[in-house]
Amino acid sequence: MLKVKQFSLHPFTIIIIYPLILFFLFLWTKEDTFFLVFTCSVLGFACITIHELGHVFAGYVVGSKLHFMSAGPILLLPGKQAQFRVALNSDLYMMCGMASSYIPSNHLSNKVLQKKLIPAYLGGPLANLFAILIGFLVRLMPIDNDWLWDATSYFIILNMAIFIGTAFPFSSYTDGGKILELIRGRNMESYRLWNHHLNPKFTLTASAVNDFEQQLDETPQLSKSYHLGIMIIHYHTQNLNYERSLHIIDQLTSKLTKGDGPIMENLIYFYRGLLLWASKSDIDEDTLKRLKNINYTYTRSFCYLAEAMIHYAEGHQTDNRQKLLQHSKKWLYKIMDYRQEDIITYAIDSIQKNEMCA
Repeated sequence: MLKVKQFSLHPFTIIIIYPLILFFLFLWTKEDTFFLVFTCSVLGFACITIHELGHVFAGYVVGSKLHFMSAGPILLLPGKQAQFRVALNSDLYMMCGMASSYIPSNHLSNKVLQKKLIPAYLGGPLANLFAILIGFLVRLMPIDNDWLWDATSYFIILNMAIFIGTAFPFSSYTDGGKILELIRGRNMESYRLWNHHLNPKFTLTASAVNDFEQQLDETPQLSKSYHLGIMIIHYHTQNLNYERSLHIIDQLTSKLTKGDGPIMENLIYFYRGLLLWASKSDIDEDTLKRLKNINYTYTRSFCYLAEAMIHYAEGHQTDNRQKLLQHSKKWLYKIMDYRQEDIITYAIDSIQKNEMCA
């Protein structure tokens, strides 16, 4: 049953209710100010889409594979059979625009990373520059429509704002910041590890796992070790070694600080609860408390699975848990991380098998 506190972030609310409210406000007011805001919102979505498509196209040109692209309420996801899937986006943060791709290679030297990643990061700002040029060309045409003339001006201004905000290296999070890091050869191991994490064809061997676990021990920051931990957990859950996976989760938990925020904390405890259940162990009170914080901002799959874990911890009927587990499996693709999809799938399969044998 949908909880009231989750309704405002439910995909139906974001995709249907909010746009309807804006539409009826427009019909009822028809004021110039509202119309201006509405026009700029639509143009802003178009400019963000142009920027993200620039990243996707540039990545395609250099041979990268698409991980996902997000713009406004739209998610573009590649399927497991290389078919693209368009889904509705319910993540407010990702609605601001995001694109992710990876290099389909297991051997990534610093030179290869620079050669492939710099053009991909450059693609977004260049797409906005191209859009600005198109806008100025349109303005050279004889336009009698005042609205179209104004809209073209807003289009140019918004693209300029996105270009300035992303192309300049204000921080390491901007496209310009990442390009500068790559040119200087900084944080190359982080870029390499992130690419390995996204690449579904990169598999860990037993010796590589030992090296990765040692690297995890030596990395104090959770932000730099989370995906490393997920890769190790993915390896162990493939081999149904949930006890070892729990050890890795406990290592990640020990690295938590206030700076990591409640979302990361809840996410780690979510996996702790899942692995405890898969290993036939009881879910402790601290983990149960965090599970109750999981909502639709963590994707629908996590929401259903967290509810199933709560039912398990509180001793509810097995049938209800099984339904929630099936619902969780149905929405796994929205996680957009094949390693986390696999971890959850392996765990659910083990849980279902355990409960059938009970």
